[in-house]
Order: sequence, then C-alpha cells, then structure tokens
Amino acid sequence: GVFKYYEPNGKLSLELNHVKLGVAEATAYSLVDGKKIATGKYVNQKKDGVWKFYDTQGRVVSKEQLTADVKNGWTINYYESGNVVDSTFYTNGIKNGKYVYYFDAGNVKTLCYYNERGELTGTYKEFDAKGNKVYVGEYNEGSKTGKWHFFNPDGSVRYYTIQTGIKVDTTVRMNGEFEDTYPSGKTKVIANYRNGKLHGKYIELFDNGEYVYEEKTDRRSQSTDTYKVLKGQSTKFVGNYTMGLLNGPAKEYNEAGRVIKETQFKMGKVVESGEKGK
Repeated sequence: GVFKYYEPNGKLSLELNHVKLGVAEATAYSLVDGKKIATGKYVNQKKDGVWKFYDTQGRVVSKEQLTADVKNGWTINYYESGNVVDSTFYTNGIKNGKYVYYFDAGNVKTLCYYNERGELTGTYKEFDAKGNKVYVGEYNEGSKTGKWHFFNPDGSVRYYTIQTGIKVDTTVRMNGEFEDTYPSGKTKVIANYRNGKLHGKYIELFDNGEYVYEEKTDRRSQSTDTYKVLKGQSTKFVGNYTMGLLNGPAKEYNEAGRVIKETQFKMGKVVESGEKGK
C-alpha cells in the first residue's frame, strides 16, 4: 500500500508505494514548495535502480543508477533544455569507464576515461562549441603523461607539451602567433611559427612604457568602464622569418624609436647592412 511521511510542520516529504515485500516506489517532495524533487525505488530500504531528480519546474535534472544506495551504472545530468550535460559511468560508487561532457547544443566538449580506481586514464580530448579539437593528451593512473597537443581553430597544432604529471618538461611551438613577456608583464616578443619554425613577422620590444588608466564609455549603454592601458612602449627590432631563417628587410631601433640599423637578409644570410645615426 501507499504510505505518506510528513514533517512536524505538516508538509509531505516522502510517499512510498509498497509494491511487494521489501520493494517500494518512492516520491520525495520539497519542503519549500511541496513539489516533486525525486522519484525512484527502494529495495530493503535502500535506493535501487534508476532514480530521477527534478528542478522546481518539474524538469529532470539528473538520473542515477544505484545498487543499495551506491552508484552503479550511468549518472546523467541535464540542461534545462533537456539535453545532456554529462554522463559518467560508476562501478561500486567509483568512476569507471567513459565520461562525456556536452555543450547544450549536443556536441561533445570533453571525452575521457577512468580506470577501475577512479583515475583518469588513456586519451583525454577537449573540443570547442564548433566541434574543433582544443587539446588532446594522455593520462596514466590519474597523471598527465607524454605529449599534449593544443590546436588552432583551423585544426593545425598550435603547440605541444611533453608532461610528467603536472610538470611541463618541454613546450614546442608549431603554428600561429605567440607572445613572450617580461617579468613586468609587458610584451617582449611577438613571433609567428609554421610547422615548428619561425615564419612570418617577428617583433621585439623594449621593457619600457607606462601603464595608465583610461575611461571608456559604451555608446549604447552609456556605461563607463576603466581600462589599464600600456603607453609609450617602443619597438626594438622588426624582421621577417621564412621557415626559421631571417629573410627580407630588418630594422633595429633605440628606445627613442629611431632606426639605428637596417639589414637585408636572404634566407638567413646578410645581403646588405648599414648603421644609422643613433
């Protein structure tokens, strides 16, 4: 039969429908608004089978597969839209096997795997909202290991690291624009790479200039925000690389911004060079 359980304030908290000896279908209610917050089954007074949990609008926010109060099988969480947020497989309360995290649109954000001890293991993949790979790497017994590749939106490898646990032993730049900074936080170098070699425009800057605060007003909202802006930083060197070799004109500057040397390169070799007045 059906048994109802009430709190001292008179609010219904739990309803049990005993369908057979030791087995009861359960509905739990919120003590705030009285709405249904969970449904499932008890076997010998412990949660068993699939339990569903609900938000205040009656939408399912998660499902759990349980055995005697312990997670066994899939736990799935949901967006308000009803699409899956993530799905995790458990064995005796421990993550074990495939884990997938989704964007609300339904495409995969994270894909990884756990071993029987609940440690990340094997290939770990992260994607952006358009389905492009962001990074891919390997785990071994819960620690990062080997090469981790980080990608540009076009699918090319931006850079890769070689890792031992949380320690990055090596970082290798492959494709795209990179920036190095001084300890002050100011830009030191802006460099472009292709296939692991310097390729394209290359700029070095002095560790000078000053940070100032400026106010900018948004034309639409008319709200004003304050921004930190670097002013007066000067260029030290400008040149171009072709597959790791300086190629074409290059200029060196003093801190005042005056050109002090011009050099013409052809695939790493100096063709012409001249000092300028300092």
